[in-house]
Amino acid sequence: MKLNSLVSHLVINLQFWFRVVLAFALPYLIFSSLMRFASYRINAQLEEDDKVVVALLGQEFLPNTLYEQFQQVAEIRFVASEEIIKQLIEKDSVEVGFVFYAGFDADSIGGQKVDYYIKSMGNNPASKLLDIIDSYEEQLVLNNFKALNLDETQLKPLVVNQYNSFSYFEELSRNLEQAKGGVSGFINLFLVLFVFWIIRFLVLRIHSSKRAGFFVQLTSLLALSYCCMILVYLAIYIGLNTEVEGLAKSITLNLNNLLVWKSLHQLFWMWLPTLLFVIGLLGRVSISTSPLKAYKRTFWVVVLLHVVALLGQFPIQEMTMLQQASPLINTFQVGQLAFKGSLVGNEWWIALFFACFWAFLINYSWYQHYQKLKP
Repeated sequence: MKLNSLVSHLVINLQFWFRVVLAFALPYLIFSSLMRFASYRINAQLEEDDKVVVALLGQEFLPNTLYEQFQQVAEIRFVASEEIIKQLIEKDSVEVGFVFYAGFDADSIGGQKVDYYIKSMGNNPASKLLDIIDSYEEQLVLNNFKALNLDETQLKPLVVNQYNSFSYFEELSRNLEQAKGGVSGFINLFLVLFVFWIIRFLVLRIHSSKRAGFFVQLTSLLALSYCCMILVYLAIYIGLNTEVEGLAKSITLNLNNLLVWKSLHQLFWMWLPTLLFVIGLLGRVSISTSPLKAYKRTFWVVVLLHVVALLGQFPIQEMTMLQQASPLINTFQVGQLAFKGSLVGNEWWIALFFACFWAFLINYSWYQHYQKLKP
């Protein structure tokens, strides 16, 4: 059976295309949905109105400048009495209650007072408002110093400037940096879940068909498997690039940019011998006079490959020699380091050598048994 006729036999099948569509659609839907959900939650969080709710009595005594500043940090509710403020505080209907008395808006510092009510064991919810009042009080004092022709620096001989370099987005990026290994492992698991089962299906299709030349089988299986693998990566990439709106856009861009997609050429090279290894392993165990035995054997081999793949998902900083030499595990860990952009050239070359070695070994074993059963 020639290569083109064998490939036609494999792909002209409803089950094959169902699996291929599933391998693209599910990763795309999952990752695009995650991006949309994340953007919705982030937008809701960032746009949330965090103004403190304040009950205010004596608003007629509050200067306009002070009232305008209050409005910027608080949701103000006017009340008719101090008792109402106490009731609202007890019911947690408001967080702070302020009482301003007659004469507070006078341009003097003649002992005006302000009462405020809170109900809190932790941070003072009135702190922003008290800072505004302190600034207003300081300005009153400065005005009086100027009116008396006094040096205002005597009132405040020390000036403390605060420079806070904290950035929410930088902190988020730093946290996302630590998550690269986990995200790359999540992506690699999709390859196992979809591509390996497609390979098993193709191997069983060849097993049930008329025999073709060994290298024709191997070439067709590798080409189709590699195309399916690229399809899964493409689905994930498109899903992560789902367009989002609002304040979350820059954050969700970080979610995508934390993966170093430009370094994946090394991972794609690793997948060539790895897919050959998986094909050879499934091809070797599928050799049987009973289709049922072949079905059972390949099923448990793919389950075992899932277990091995899970071992390769543990976050690492660098690869040991044992990890570089272990089939399948080395590919997943190369992928993890490639996504993080921390893959060292020597690690990749050693892992690639061992991946090629194991692929040659298992396919040579398959070829030997194929020759024995060849009529």
